[in-house]
Amino acid sequence: MELIKQIKNSQFNNTGVCLMTDGDVKEVSADKLVDGRMCFDIKKVKEALNIDLFEIVNVPSTEFILICDEEGLCKNDWIQNIFASILAKRTIVGNVMVCHTSMIN
Repeated sequence: MELIKQIKNSQFNNTGVCLMTDGDVKEVSADKLVDGRMCFDIKKVKEALNIDLFEIVNVPSTEFILICDEEGLCKNDWIQNIFASILAKRTIVGNVMVCHTSMIN
């Protein structure tokens, strides 16, 4: 339940919540000002998640998105991200960042 609160509060403190497959949870701060609002530099997000290509997945019935590994299912050693899969209501693999839709430019 604490993780849900952290995700909901992330939109107010300009952060995203990274859900790593090893169970680690870390916050990443938005660091780019675009049209008067803080956004993420996608290059830094990809670096934090250790991915090359990204896919944006909407979290149903919310204003949140998941930034996922586009190539996750193609990897031989993929690991399902259980919490992200529950949020997305579909299989999500690899490390994921959850953030408010307004924080991606």
